[in-house]
Amino acid sequence: MKKPVLWILAAALMTLLIGYQMLYPNAELRAKHQATLCNVVRLSPELNTKAELLQRLNFIYDNSTPTYAYYHPKFYRVYSQYLIQQFLALSPEQQHIARQDFEQCRQMIDRD
Repeated sequence: MKKPVLWILAAALMTLLIGYQMLYPNAELRAKHQATLCNVVRLSPELNTKAELLQRLNFIYDNSTPTYAYYHPKFYRVYSQYLIQQFLALSPEQQHIARQDFEQCRQMIDRD
């Protein structure tokens, strides 16, 4: 009786871990997403809505790797939305600072 329950629990745990891995990038890809967002807000100050920022972030991220590259990093939409929300939650003064200084921007949105 205990063995089937253990197998079910193990399968559920594996499914949970795989789901987490699919939705949340590793440290290297998190840094790339953060850097891309900071470049987007720095170079495009006219973008102020979540949808506009997400669209531009996706475009820049996808086009930052050449099409002939062997490895094309995955764009994590959920994590990108989280980063954009972090940026939009900043005060107008903090957003202005983030738009001016790349490193300050990275520090302000890196809260995970």
